[in-house]
Amino acid sequence: MRTFDWLRGKQKVSELQIECQRATPVNKVIVSLYGAPKEAKVGVAILLACMVFLSCDQAQKPVTDSISMRLVHTQSAQIIYRGLPSNQVDLPGHSLLPVHTATTGEDMPKQYWVSDRELISHTDLASAKFFMPQQLMELYSREEWEKVTKLGINLHRLGYGKTYEEYLDRNRTYSAIKLTFSSSGKSKFASVTSQNLNRQLAIVVDGQVLSAPQILNEIKDGSAMISGRFSKEEVEEIIRKIYGE
Repeated sequence: MRTFDWLRGKQKVSELQIECQRATPVNKVIVSLYGAPKEAKVGVAILLACMVFLSCDQAQKPVTDSISMRLVHTQSAQIIYRGLPSNQVDLPGHSLLPVHTATTGEDMPKQYWVSDRELISHTDLASAKFFMPQQLMELYSREEWEKVTKLGINLHRLGYGKTYEEYLDRNRTYSAIKLTFSSSGKSKFASVTSQNLNRQLAIVVDGQVLSAPQILNEIKDGSAMISGRFSKEEVEEIIRKIYGE
C-alpha cells in the first residue's frame, strides 16, 4: 500500500478503489480513480492495473462440474470380468462408466462400476494444469535398440518389451494433469483418502474415468495427479473440458 499512497500523493488521488475479480473466461482487475487530474488518469490506471494483477494471487478460472472423484465399487472387476450376476451385488447408486483409452491396456479394465456419490467435486478444486514429469532414464534410439538385441540380450525378459514400440510405450514419460485443491478441498481430500484406504478412487471428467488409483495412504499435500498414456493434445483437451471451454 505504500506505493499506492505515493501515487495518491503524486497524482492527488483522493480515493483509490481496487478490486480483483474471478471471472470467466479471464481474470479482471478493476481500478477506479477518484479526484485524479484528467490527464493523469490513463497512465496511473495502466500502472496500477499491472501492479494489482501481479499481486492478486493469480486467480484461476473456475472449474466446472464436469470433474469429480468417486469410489469404485469393491466388486467392479468381478462383475465385469467374471460375469457376476448384478442381482448378487449391491449396485444401486452406481453407474457403469467407460475408461479413457490412455489409461486402459491389455490387462486393465475398460469400464468401472463407480459410485454416483461425489466425494470430491469441482468446488473442492482450485486448478488443473498441464504437467510433464521428468524423464527418469535416457531411452534407446531404434538403432541402439537393434544393436542391443543383436547382441543376444533378451530385453523382453528384463521388462523392456518385445518390440521397440513396446519398449517406448513402457518407458517413455507421458503428459499428465496436476490437480490442486482449494484450502477446504485439501482437508476434505485428506479425510477422503484416510477413510478409504485400499479403495480405488475414480477421477471422472465428462462422464469418463481418467484414472482410478488405489488409495495407499492419506494424501495431505493438497494435490493429485491424473496420469496415464496421455498425449499432450489429450491432456490439453481434458483441461479444456474441466474448465468448460
